[in-house]
Order: sequence, then structure tokens, then C-alpha cells
Amino acid sequence: MNKLLTILLCALLLPAAAAAQSVESIKKDKSFIWGEGTGDSFDEADQAALQQLSSQISVWVESNLTVKQKEEMKNGQFNSSQNVSAQTSTFTAAQLTGAKMITLSQEDPCRVFRYISQSDVNAMMEARRERVRSLVATGVKAEQRLQIDDALRSYYWALVLAGNVPGGVDVQIGSDKGSAYSLLPTKINAVVATLAGTVTSLTPEGNTKRADLYFTYAGKPVATLQFKFFDGQNNIGPVGARDGLCQVDLMKNVTDKVRVTYEVKYRQEAENLDPELRLAFQRGKLPSIKSSFDLPLKGVKMNASAHDQQKAQQAAINASAAAADEAAMKPQEGRQKKQMDMMKVPNPADYEAVMARVERALQTANIRDVKDCFTDDAYGLFDTLVNHTGKLLLTGKQQYEFVNTGYQVLARFMKIRMKFKNGRSFMENIVFRFNNEQKITSFAFALTNKAETDIYSASLAWPQVSKYTIAAFMEDYQTAYALRRLDYLDAIFSERALIITGTVLKPGKGIAQELHDGQKLSLNPNEPKITYTRLTKSEFLKRLAMQFKSREYIHLTFEENVSKVITNENLPGASAFGIQLKQIYTSPSYGDEGRLSLMLNMVNPDSPMIEVRLWQPMEAKPADLGEFLSADNMGY
Repeated sequence: MNKLLTILLCALLLPAAAAAQSVESIKKDKSFIWGEGTGDSFDEADQAALQQLSSQISVWVESNLTVKQKEEMKNGQFNSSQNVSAQTSTFTAAQLTGAKMITLSQEDPCRVFRYISQSDVNAMMEARRERVRSLVATGVKAEQRLQIDDALRSYYWALVLAGNVPGGVDVQIGSDKGSAYSLLPTKINAVVATLAGTVTSLTPEGNTKRADLYFTYAGKPVATLQFKFFDGQNNIGPVGARDGLCQVDLMKNVTDKVRVTYEVKYRQEAENLDPELRLAFQRGKLPSIKSSFDLPLKGVKMNASAHDQQKAQQAAINASAAAADEAAMKPQEGRQKKQMDMMKVPNPADYEAVMARVERALQTANIRDVKDCFTDDAYGLFDTLVNHTGKLLLTGKQQYEFVNTGYQVLARFMKIRMKFKNGRSFMENIVFRFNNEQKITSFAFALTNKAETDIYSASLAWPQVSKYTIAAFMEDYQTAYALRRLDYLDAIFSERALIITGTVLKPGKGIAQELHDGQKLSLNPNEPKITYTRLTKSEFLKRLAMQFKSREYIHLTFEENVSKVITNENLPGASAFGIQLKQIYTSPSYGDEGRLSLMLNMVNPDSPMIEVRLWQPMEAKPADLGEFLSADNMGY
């Protein structure tokens, strides 16, 4: 019996002895940085060990900074060991991915030993530098596409992260190169200064008035922009401008100016979506950017004519072009894509008459007057849009372009504003589709100008019908979310559809609540913080049904579209298209940005089917659809 107790005691003590020996060797090895913690619980001991490890990392980092780096930190007002500690603490709070742990004791007091190699610390800092550069590159691309909200968000987030990398980060914006500390504030200020806004018309409405706004950047209407405004009582927003246009409600006593503040920091969005950015915002010294400006109201006409509004818009175009010439850093200009020629309707009067009737029905809130303008299915959807979503308001004077696609006529675009209870509003362009009998067979929220251009400027070898079909499909897809059309989404997904969604694992929170069920997949071992979930069609639709029921609105925006033909042995040649785009999802309680990849089976062009749907966080490496379809673990 005593012999047995001796054996058991030795078995229990051996791991501790081995750990102690390992700890001592690590402490003597100059290539490691370590921390040791004691606490009443395991978690307390671990946090104490991490704090000491963080402190030792700070000491090691500061001792290895070059004279040049220290000078750059001084110029950027990051010039003390305290700031180095604050910078490196954001790595620790993110759980120091490469830090290993040895449990020395699980009894009171608990003892934990944490250590990490110097090479891993260098790799972590270099990874953050690369992320800063990636954000800058994203900002440049967004600026080129006139997506000024994305540009400002990316530049500012890059600046916040750069402030949490000891020694700084070298970045390049066009031909300008230098430290992010000095280059990015100049760039952000230049972008804001190059914006120009104007009020083009005022419309009285009881105790309030509607103001039509127009925003330009470097002589062109912005594609997207977010801002807040003072309505005479409160700061409202954020609200969004689209293709230069926006509409806001002002109190009647606002007579001389409207104060607008462009969104620059996007702090709440960062803290909700990204733990690394959240800590960087909390612990860093945030640069101040002047982003509030007054738009004059004096001289703006009530119910201004289209001619007067165009004059005001041209003034904004001229102002932003002049500001661009004087900017400290020049705007990033994108390459113009050659878009396919569209065939205009030779005699648009009949279609103009229909759209005029639809406008009057919306203004009088009596859409039954135009029921004869729609097919039965289309009218049902129109009733849903007008009476069962947000408040729909026409924006400005409507001017339509009528295009013959060969199988239908498009009325592009009715400009509207969708306003919701929480004060959030969205600018939308609606495209109406007519059959040969000049009846409206369907309508949808149009893609952004940039996303549409990406499709219409795709390979010249593609037939126009394919481009129109893809554009209409994506318009219907995003509109289905706004109208809660589970029937449509059910119809466009193949019964055997491969549906995969990804999420970034957040320390302490586990997998996002959006992703409870499904089969977990590993698509890329180099992305350990991202988990993917495979869903059946029924699981996917069940989740959507819950979202549609619980959220006042769901707003999708598609940008940065890339389309290509895909060959697959399961499908006839040249009958499948891959679409990859940036998706912005907005709702009252949840929002995200990611890459949506779709494979469309277009064997029947009248009824495209989704065979593959993959959603990835922006942090993930973009999927190649061809490789994705052949992946062994997809079971396809």
C-alpha cells in the first residue's frame, strides 16, 4: 500500500518538476520574454502573468528601438516608455496569440507562467504594420472609387493602429511616402477639406422642412458618404449620401445654415466589430480631425426647379475641384472603366407617363390609384415597400433614363429616401422594369454606381444579356432583404446549395451569436481567428426568418464587384458565373462588412440559381471561387 502511495505521489509531482525545469530554462534563454503571475483563481493568476509579460515586452521593445524610430515616435508624440507600454498592451489584451502557458499550481495560490519568443513578438508587430498598410491600401482604393466614407474609415483606423506599433509604420499613399504618424493625419484632413456640400432646395412640410443636399469630392459627386447634422434641436445621424445626393429634415426655425459633421472615426463600428481596434481606440492617443462645416441656407429656393438645383450642384462640383487643387495631398484618382453602350428607348413618353403616375401616387399616399400600372406580383411588392417598411419619400426632381435590354425596359432611377423610427435613413435609387405591355413587372433597389459599373464594364466577350441578368439578380438579392422576401431567397438557392459563413473569433465572447449551429470548417489554417460554418439551405433560411422578424430593417449595400466565368464539371460550359463583392450589412442591432462570394448557375438565364454562397470577414484572405469549388472538404 505504501509503495502504491509512493508511486502515485511521484506521478503527481513529476509534471510540476518537469514544468519547473522548463520554466528555469526559459528564464535563462535570452530569446524568450516571460511573465509569472499568482492569484486566488486560475484566471487571476493568468491575467497577472500576462500583465507582467506585457511589461517585459514593453521593456524589450523600447530597448530595441533605433535612434531614428525613437525620433519618429517623439515627432508623433509617442516618446515615453509609458506610451510604449500602452502600445504593446493592446497585443496582450488580444491574448498574445503566440504566448505559451505553463500552469505551475492550480491550488490556492494559483501560479501561471507565460512566455513568448522575441521572434513571435516581432512577427506580431510586423503583422500589425501589414494591417496598417492594408487599411491604407483599402482607403486609397475607396477614395479612387469616390466611396469617401470607406476611405475616411480606413485611413483613420490605420492611423489608430499605427499609434499602437512601437517604432511606427512606413506607408505609401500614391506618390507620397513616409511615417503613418505624419502622413495619415495630413491625408485625412486633405480628404475632408476636398469635400464640398451644398443645399440645393428646401421643401416646407408642416413644422419642418426637407433639405436636398449635394456632396462632391474633387469635382465629382461622392459615391458614398456618411455624416451627422444639426436639425435645430438635436444632432441626427449618421445619414448617408449616395451618388452625391441626400435629404434631411430640419426644424422650421433653422433659417441661416445647417451644420454637418462628416463621419471620420467610426469608433462605435470599430469597437463592435474588431477587438484589436477597440483596444487601440481605448488606449491610444486619438488624433483630432476637423470635420464639421456649415452649409448656407440663405438664398436657397423653396421647391427649387431642376435648373436651379443643377446650378447649385455645379457650384459644389467647382468648389471641391478648387479645394482639390489646393489640398496638402492630392486626391487619389481611379482609372475610368469603359462601360457597355446601353440602347435607349426611342419614344419614352409612354414610360414617362407611367412613372409620373407612380410619383403622384407616392406623394398622395394612395398607391391603389396606380395598381393598373403593375402586374399583380409587382404591385404586391410595391405595397410592401410603401406600407410595410420605412417611410418612403421622393428626393428632388425625378429624371429617368429608359433602357431597352432586349427583353425588358428599365426605368432608371427613382430617387428616394427610406426613413426609419430610430432616425436612420438610407438614400436609394429604384429601377423599375417594364414588359412589352408597358406594365411594371418588378422593381429593385439599384446597385451603387461603382458596383454597377464593375458589372457593365466586365469582359467585352460577355453578351449584354448576361451582364443585365447578373446586375438584376444582385439588385433583387439586396432588395429581398429590405422587403423580407423569404419566398424569393428560397427560390434562388439550389436545394443542394453550399452555404458557408465565417466569423472572427473574439476573445472572451466565442463565436458570434449569428452562428450557433452548422458544421464547422477549416478553410485556411493560416487564419486561426476565423471560423467557418456550413449551413443547409433550411438552416440558412431559418436564421434569415428570425432576423427579418426581429429587426426593423436590414439594409444591404454591395461594392467592389468582381465577376468572372467559372467552369465546373457539374455544369455545362460557360453557364456559371462567380461574383465576389464587398457587402455592407446594416440593421438597428447588428452590422458588419465582409466579402460575399456567389456562384450562379445560369443554365436557365431567366432563373439564376445560387449553387455556392460564401461570406468572409474582411480580415480573411479572399476566396478564389474556382479553388473553393474544388475544395475536398466541401463535399461538393
